Amino acid sequence: MRRLLALATAVPARRDRRISEPEAIFARVGGAAIAWGNGFGETLGFIGEACLSLLRLFAGKARFRRSDLLLAVQDCGARSLSIVALINLLVGLILAFVGAIQLRRFGAQNLRRGPGGIGMLRDIAPS
Repeated sequence: MRRLLALATAVPARRDRRISEPEAIFARVGGAAIAWGNGFGETLGFIGEACLSLLRLFAGKARFRRSDLLLAVQDCGARSLSIVALINLLVGLILAFVGAIQLRRFGAQNLRRGPGGIGMLRDIAPS
């Protein structure tokens, strides 16, 4: 066993072997297909578990603590106000900047408040 290990470590592995172009294409396509299949299976499993949990909830057999549900609702609602306000501000600044550049091209700099507000309302408001 020691002689085999010594023989295996005596010669370094060749790293300069190139894969031919057709082999490389098939390897990339196959790897992408396998990754897509794995992701699709995981997504389908998640959707199935979510549907079963929803059915258990409507049947009254779901097991959860109401205090945990209320805490999650509070985290998603009231406590997220600061990050929502920050994102709203940044998107508004970006829209105002892009709008100002476009309006300057047409000589309409004094109209930049209206389209920015309307664009912000359309971007952030629920559909």
